[in-house]
Amino acid sequence: MFLSLQKCALLTHDYLLSIIHYNPETGAFTFKSTGHKATNWHDAKRTRLRITINHKNYHAGPLAWFYMTKQWPTKTIDHIDGNALNNRWNNLREVTQAEQAKNQRPRKPDHGKYLLELLKKSFQDTT
Repeated sequence: MFLSLQKCALLTHDYLLSIIHYNPETGAFTFKSTGHKATNWHDAKRTRLRITINHKNYHAGPLAWFYMTKQWPTKTIDHIDGNALNNRWNNLREVTQAEQAKNQRPRKPDHGKYLLELLKKSFQDTT
């Protein structure tokens, strides 16, 4: 019991390797005890891959980094192709926040606002 509580407080590399398999070619995480793959979760902004270990949630990118390098990233983990669900090892890199901000996609337009402007223009053209 004491060992489990200790593991909850600090995820070690050896413990991670003992409970989960990360495939660097596919980016998939599989729990060794059940054979189940980690599943996607949605937050207000986007879909990401979340892995829960001992009641603590980890994003897949930093966890893959730790799995492969034995070190937690000191910077942000960037998905080179911009797809947060693509956790293949060759798609991950450690970058500063400024570098990360450079490759973020532009925000989607507010379609409601666009439609309102279109309707206003259409109404003005008819009068």
